[in-house]
Amino acid sequence: RDAWMFLGLGAVSLAAAMAYTIGRYAYGYYALGEAMVFAFFGLLGVCGGFYLQTHLWQPEILLPACGSGFLSAAVLNVNNMRDAASDRLAGKRTWANILGRHGSKVFQAALVGLGCLCYAVFVAWSWQSVLWYLALPLAVRHLARVWNAGSAADIGGELGACVRLHF
Repeated sequence: RDAWMFLGLGAVSLAAAMAYTIGRYAYGYYALGEAMVFAFFGLLGVCGGFYLQTHLWQPEILLPACGSGFLSAAVLNVNNMRDAASDRLAGKRTWANILGRHGSKVFQAALVGLGCLCYAVFVAWSWQSVLWYLALPLAVRHLARVWNAGSAADIGGELGACVRLHF
């Protein structure tokens, strides 16, 4: 039964990846990218991976799943802030285009902050995850550089830092 479930989830994930930019109603063009990244790289990836390895469902696993989802969405948001002008010209609606530069920076702070909060609270269930706190300086430096960035190129320079934070 599990094999069929995971094959189905894999097929849905593959279809979702393709639907990001392919097709008449590609959701990447309708400001749905962050929500889908949250769902697939956060909820499905972490909860599915946990279940696949343990064959258990534990509600507290939603905390690291949401943490991963928020930080994955933060990576996409940095990318979209960097590409806002070209996306606008291409007719691609992203949250970076909708919110503008200042609003996108606030959105970035919310995504990173919520991701960090989820991981911080998860320590109550898994003391080993206290090592996650070592990433807090990365989060603070990343947000400071995004907040002080004067151009899209400066923000784009934070893409690698955001990926490392999520890692």
